[in-house]
Amino acid sequence: MAVKFEFYLSDKDADRFWAVKEDKGKNTLTGNEFARELLEGVLHQLHPLTVQYDEDTGLRIREPEEERTYQTVKEAIEKRQYTSYGFYSDVARAMEPYSLQEVFDYYTKVLGGAREMRTILEDKITADEIAKAKYRGEQPNNRIDISKGRLR
Repeated sequence: MAVKFEFYLSDKDADRFWAVKEDKGKNTLTGNEFARELLEGVLHQLHPLTVQYDEDTGLRIREPEEERTYQTVKEAIEKRQYTSYGFYSDVARAMEPYSLQEVFDYYTKVLGGAREMRTILEDKITADEIAKAKYRGEQPNNRIDISKGRLR
């Protein structure tokens, strides 16, 4: 499905449009074709997510990224709103719209917590591997012997 748009540009903006078309080397495209390509590119930059609508209400479903007031986690934390819920809640709410990767990058790159984060991750992975080994009966000092199906 396609939607037709029809609008007017000022002479100055039209001159800018033709200059951009020439600079991009799009001389084989018509003005309308280039305008469509240009507008589609800008729309994808401004809103990269596919727009979805709720079937019951018809309202647009917003992703957490769309609710961002600030570009970076650091900026969101520094300019967070102070509420009566307390410091931890205020910081957590400021970080909520950002992905795990963005929060991780902020912690490791901005705060310099890469070594601490690695230690935490290694401890969690090691604990998980120990739990799996115990469940499978691989460790000699575990309390459950899977092969005999009973406690030692």
